[in-house]
Amino acid sequence: MGYKISIVVPVYGVEQYLRRCLNSILNQTYTDIEVILVDDGSLDQSGQICEEYAALDSRIIVIHQKNQGLSAARTTGVDHATGEFIGFVDADDWCDTQMFQILYDAITVAEADMSVCGFQRAFGEEDMHPLNENPKVNVCTAESFMDLICMGTEENYMWNKLYRTEILRKQWQSFPKERFAEDMAILYRILSACHTIAICHVPCYYYFQNQAGICATKKASVYQSYLQTLSEMDAFYAMAEGRADNRPKAPIQFNRYRLFLLLRAYIELCRWQQYIHERDRQMEQEIWKHFCDAYRQIPLKNILCDPQSMKLLLVRWHLMKPLMRLMQSGK
Repeated sequence: MGYKISIVVPVYGVEQYLRRCLNSILNQTYTDIEVILVDDGSLDQSGQICEEYAALDSRIIVIHQKNQGLSAARTTGVDHATGEFIGFVDADDWCDTQMFQILYDAITVAEADMSVCGFQRAFGEEDMHPLNENPKVNVCTAESFMDLICMGTEENYMWNKLYRTEILRKQWQSFPKERFAEDMAILYRILSACHTIAICHVPCYYYFQNQAGICATKKASVYQSYLQTLSEMDAFYAMAEGRADNRPKAPIQFNRYRLFLLLRAYIELCRWQQYIHERDRQMEQEIWKHFCDAYRQIPLKNILCDPQSMKLLLVRWHLMKPLMRLMQSGK
């Protein structure tokens, strides 16, 4: 019999942090796990560290492959997973020892398709805090979870969640190739196949703020990743129209999520231009046009009949709109 949970860890050039990550996984209070380490062509000692840990714990599987990027490493891990559930941990992050017990209890008790825990941005282990013994768990629909992402209450990240393997694999067939913010390019597909989601209100995952990695993501093409995801979302939901399969039509929240992606794209563009101390007004106008077009597509009746929409659209977006214009016109 296989393990209940498969934990996929993509590994590349993280020899400085890998032991911390693996120790946090192997010390989980929930022990029915397999740990799939995908060494994506590391040039440092990361691959050797993986083998060292595999020799000490039979639950570890090590796969070495040529460097193909994070997306390909995750895909390799998913392909080799045998568990009923799949979770992800990035190799420079770490998790509380109760994390997978909490996620497993939530997804099984609620009979949910996905469970989610909180996370904390951390610069070191001194940022860790003890967890509550009985974390509060709420159950919501996928559409409601999409709203929570738009409001900033929840995030698109793959790594603070536990997924039913059958659902994840079905949507994973079209995982995007390497790009910035690739998590959000697949999560909406997973949500489209989920009926219920269990949210655990406790920070179990520690998202390491690697300054070198943050600087490396400042590229002029970052905003284009959001636009590419937006285009793929439009095509995904358009294909659902008139079909008899289980793929859902675009929910009302879809348009709000489109706005969310476009605003994030615009903010990333502004950040990049601040980083390089240059302005590209043509690029700004292009993405702002996308945002305004999407904004106008939300029917007024959907705003007026939904108090949550009122809060989301009239407060967040209407206030952000003049703010972005101010940023655009500033020197």
